[in-house]
Amino acid sequence: MHQNRPPGGGLEDLLALQFQDQLAEQDEQTQGLLKAIVDVVDAFGRLLGDGPVAEGAVYRENIRLIDKELKKAVLEHGVELIGVLGESAEPDTHLVSEVRTGTGRPDEEVVEVLQQGYRFRGRVLRPATVTVAAPEPKNRTEEQR
Repeated sequence: MHQNRPPGGGLEDLLALQFQDQLAEQDEQTQGLLKAIVDVVDAFGRLLGDGPVAEGAVYRENIRLIDKELKKAVLEHGVELIGVLGESAEPDTHLVSEVRTGTGRPDEEVVEVLQQGYRFRGRVLRPATVTVAAPEPKNRTEEQR
């Protein structure tokens, strides 16, 4: 007999128990993500608080640290980044904003990420907006030879 099987033992009871377990696990994951987001919200609050205005470089570094903290939080909860320099652009995950020639990079390779994309559990939340490499156009004289 299965250890988690409820005393009634029916299939419906077992499915209900499994469903409750799944809901509890999802709730726990959601709480973990929300706690991480609340930590980031607090960091922004401290940065924007009533204290003295930070020097530009210090302010920028604080923003960078908060950005890093937020990215870490979502990555730890299963979000994947889309749009990395050097990867090949794919129609399902990349929105090509510009095609750049003369880069010396392979055709369709991402050479600039304009906006990061994200995927969660195999679904694209937002495609990456990118610039990709393209081969140099051939001269008309070369094509006529």
